[in-house]
Amino acid sequence: MEWGGQDFRRATLLKAEVVGACLSALNTAESLRGKSLSEITRNNLLLVKIESWHSKGTKIGSSEVIPTSNMVCNCAKRKNLLPMQKIQVGSARLLSSLFIIRDDSQSYAISSVCFGLDDKQIYNFKNTICSILCQEKVESEDLIIATFKMLTSAARYQASFLTAVIALEENPISESCKGDNHPANNDALQCNAANLLDCIWIYVKRSDDLVMTKSRIMCNVLNFLKALWQGAAHYTSLLKQLRNSDFWEKLLISAVLSISKKSCQSESTTKLELQNLAYKYQCQHNVLDVVACEIILQKKILHSELVTEESSKCLHNGSDGCKVATAESSCNLKEIFGAWCGSSLDAETIKTFVSFEYDDSVKLRARVAAGLFAVRIMCKVKGGDRGSLSVSLVDKITNLWQKLRKLPAFSELMAIYTKHGYRGGNELDNLILNDLFYHLQGELEGRQISHMSFKELSQYLLQSNFLQTYQCKHHEDIFPQTDGVCLYDTDRLQGDMAIDLWDLSDWKASKAVAEMLLLSLQNVNVMVSLTTSKLSALIALATTFSISDNDNVSFEIEVLILLGKEELLQSGRNIAHVLSLDNEVRSGRKIPEKSLSSSIDNICQSLHRTIELLPSVSDASEDIVNILAAQAELLFHFTRSPSTHLSLSTCLLILKTAGCGLKVLCNCRQLVTGVLFPMKIFLMLVLFSLQSSRRGSHLGVQTKIEHNEALAEAANVSLGLLPLICSCIELTEHCSLSVIITDQIIKGFSTLTTWFPIIQKHLPMQRIVLKLQDKSSYSNIGIILKFLLTIAHVKEGAEMLVKTGFFASLSVLLADLSNGRPLSVVERERNLADTFENNERAQPIWGLSLAVVTAIINSLGESSIFNVEHVVTYFLLEKADLISYYLSAPDFPPDDHDKKRLRALKPHTSLSALREIENTVMLICVLAKHRNTWSRAIKEMESQLRERCIHLLAFISCGTPRHGESQGRVPPIFCHPTIREEYEWHKKPSSINSKNGWFAFSAYCCSLNPKYSSFSSRTGTVIKDQPNEHVNLTSQTHFSDAMSIQIYRITSLLLKFLCQQAEDAAARAEEVGFVDLSHFPELPMPDILHCLQDQGISIVTELCEVNKLKQVSSEIQGVCVLLLQITVMALYLEFCVIQICGMRPVHGHVEYFSKEFYALTKAMEGNAFLKESMNSLKQMPFVPTMVTGAGKLGYRLRCDC
Repeated sequence: MEWGGQDFRRATLLKAEVVGACLSALNTAESLRGKSLSEITRNNLLLVKIESWHSKGTKIGSSEVIPTSNMVCNCAKRKNLLPMQKIQVGSARLLSSLFIIRDDSQSYAISSVCFGLDDKQIYNFKNTICSILCQEKVESEDLIIATFKMLTSAARYQASFLTAVIALEENPISESCKGDNHPANNDALQCNAANLLDCIWIYVKRSDDLVMTKSRIMCNVLNFLKALWQGAAHYTSLLKQLRNSDFWEKLLISAVLSISKKSCQSESTTKLELQNLAYKYQCQHNVLDVVACEIILQKKILHSELVTEESSKCLHNGSDGCKVATAESSCNLKEIFGAWCGSSLDAETIKTFVSFEYDDSVKLRARVAAGLFAVRIMCKVKGGDRGSLSVSLVDKITNLWQKLRKLPAFSELMAIYTKHGYRGGNELDNLILNDLFYHLQGELEGRQISHMSFKELSQYLLQSNFLQTYQCKHHEDIFPQTDGVCLYDTDRLQGDMAIDLWDLSDWKASKAVAEMLLLSLQNVNVMVSLTTSKLSALIALATTFSISDNDNVSFEIEVLILLGKEELLQSGRNIAHVLSLDNEVRSGRKIPEKSLSSSIDNICQSLHRTIELLPSVSDASEDIVNILAAQAELLFHFTRSPSTHLSLSTCLLILKTAGCGLKVLCNCRQLVTGVLFPMKIFLMLVLFSLQSSRRGSHLGVQTKIEHNEALAEAANVSLGLLPLICSCIELTEHCSLSVIITDQIIKGFSTLTTWFPIIQKHLPMQRIVLKLQDKSSYSNIGIILKFLLTIAHVKEGAEMLVKTGFFASLSVLLADLSNGRPLSVVERERNLADTFENNERAQPIWGLSLAVVTAIINSLGESSIFNVEHVVTYFLLEKADLISYYLSAPDFPPDDHDKKRLRALKPHTSLSALREIENTVMLICVLAKHRNTWSRAIKEMESQLRERCIHLLAFISCGTPRHGESQGRVPPIFCHPTIREEYEWHKKPSSINSKNGWFAFSAYCCSLNPKYSSFSSRTGTVIKDQPNEHVNLTSQTHFSDAMSIQIYRITSLLLKFLCQQAEDAAARAEEVGFVDLSHFPELPMPDILHCLQDQGISIVTELCEVNKLKQVSSEIQGVCVLLLQITVMALYLEFCVIQICGMRPVHGHVEYFSKEFYALTKAMEGNAFLKESMNSLKQMPFVPTMVTGAGKLGYRLRCDC
């Protein structure tokens, strides 16, 4: 097989390690046994044709791999020869590399047959591994580590081969290995290991001890476990057997807890202890990665089982299929979270994770030592004395000397020295270099260089980084780092120096300088390894929180909706089961409130220390940014913890910390790379702290004075952040998040003078308005429109929007319409194909646009700054199809359940769609107030507009059951949750609890019970042949209340518009002295108005009676006021109809209304909040007549509500 370009590149990267391992094994075997290389080959100890492979490009086949495994086995038999372990180590390393190479060289699956191994060879190979890993005494850590690395490579790249090794005569974990008795000798690992499961369990059982005493070994063990979990599809049986033991308790609780509590870094810590500490942090990292993989695995199992049940139900015509979410999956999740969060995540553990002692002086000292070494070697090399230096190192020193000599500072020094009588040439160069050497030596001892020219030369040497070629290049995709991360390859540098030969020449005097450099670089390696390992542990912890916080259920809901499969959401039992399971899992990882508060304090303190490092550590800024990002991400997940109830003081601390970090990152954005991610986290922290401070501002405050002081301080801090947040809007990556935060800050202030001057000065309004024309991300457009809506509610903000060309940008935004359907619907279908690539829900852009326009008109009034007639013409004439679409009412289905046919209905509605209807009618009401402009612009379509409003009112009036009507009728519309918040509302009980009107009827419309409907948003149809014996299963929820309130808000606006039309007609009649019936506006039939009156009075009466003996909530008060306003307007329109048409009130309705009105009057006694609305109701012209049955109807045609 010929190698391709990518294969050859990766093979070249492997060459050094492969060749080195092979030659090491071969040379060791030759020296120990006195055999030639050919004899070793004939003895079948090792057969790898490295040179022919690299020269001819042939693949490595079975003949190359088999003898390597044989050699591992053969050497294992010679236990009396300790040096033979070196051959085994080299063979294991070689085999690890060969596993990777075979993965690169062919794409098809590899099994044991491809290696040419029979069952006996595999059996011997397995027994050899078990004997190495479970030896009576650990004689060679390198051999155990190399073996685990080989197993890890096999687990990652040769799953079939490893599966064959594990599966051969596979047995469960032996009883002898299950006990908790630890051997007296820490080096003893033996038990009667029957297979690899026993070997793994031995190390897991003793993980708490091994982490402390053999941390390097345990790090590789855990890395192997991580590889198994990452390839869980190949090792299902193995993982299942591991879970059946005390795996999580031993691995997670004992190991991680012991590391966190016992590993502390101090000034007296030796280099070896620091290296061991780095391995312990890598153990933390690997353990948390295994936990994260398990969480993901269980969520995937949950998802697959849910899909399987849905498929099974489809095959069985709706009957229940397999059970969703097995008990085992749920138990595992709760076990992981309960153990980890309940026992391990205390304040001290979190403090250990987030505390970083980053000492930049170590790197600075290494750079000075490198400069000192370079200057000393320059003096020798430029004179022709190259000593034992390698050619490459000599070239580096020579090039550095040539560049140094050309610097202006060096020329200045030559002039100064010449002026003092020194001759030029080589002698002068040596003199300057010697003086520079002693200046650098003084700087190494802590003295600053005062001479400007020498200081410039010193700075150049420090910045030249001539040792860059000796920096390690890690290829994580090929060789995962399990032995720590080193910045410099000191072995290679020491080899280029050949420092052992310096004692034999006059270079002996310079040996101390070279050794100082090597020691400084080793110290840098230790610091980098420790910092990187600890950072990886912190990132793993944050990642685990991120995965656990990621709600897989809401994602599935989003995907089903985007794919047009809302019928799957009707499975109320399944969704409820999944949501309850998710809540159990999240509650299982509840962190004690005291511990959580202390942990947040510790994280904020560590963040402040890290933030202070960023401006001062320019060359290590990327490391600091990574640390800062990891600390901030962990803090972010703590603030979103299910058990989090942040006090006002904690919110204030988070707000200050995030603001400080955001300010520093913004200032150094041009100088430091990688700041965008931590900036995003700090922005999210600002947002969550603002929301939490307003949601639970009373928590943690002792007195009202402290509460007010804390609120004032929080307001000042957020106001001080406003200019900074406005500057972040300029960044494309953070525009939407910054706009949301700005909106939140503005809404927290009731006084315009506090925030508007800042907005006027710092907010890039022109840029925000122009972003409305960018249709690449509709989620951002929705966010921007919501912010502009807040701005438009004040006059100054509305003027700013008009001046920056808001209406022009809005016209461009709304220009892309199709067949009169709303933009959200058009874009939703257009992007259906790439749903998974762009997981963005379509925003109600039409409704938000109308809301902003309405707010601008209300704020500016009769201002001449813009033309109202243009708005009327654009929205009511050019966008007439959209207006008609949103005012169109769905048909009520017939009550005849025997008719088994499909009936086309309006597409599936939602709370978002109902709000768009509300915004449409609200704009119509506002524009209708400008009578002259209104009559000129839409004279031709005014009648059609009123007819649609009346039809919509007729549909809403059907929320009142008529006499003799079936109580189990099919709902006319279906309104289901579409976002996570709405699903939470659907689980909450109703706070209104009314059994009348739409509050009772919406419970059927919002039901997720599949017995009610088989709805498909793609076909827009509903099958109405379902039995209604389960109607009583439906219960009212907070979501059904929201739907009902939204419908009544639309009703109020529709009635308001029709009342305005009637008043205008009455005014014209007074002007001319008679009523022109041919030009009188269309008004609803009395039956429609009676139904609306009945709904309003019955609901208000019911709520007042139920809440008579307790304080009425603000939500119920608002509902009562709204319904009384609807009743007043319905009575007024009925009065208009009676007056114009010369009709008399319906006698039966008069009696019914009198009875209901009397009951309402009695029920509302003591409710002062209804006094004003009740006065308006009593002032209706014929209400007294309907109540008392006497008097004459008046002729006033005006509604004061």
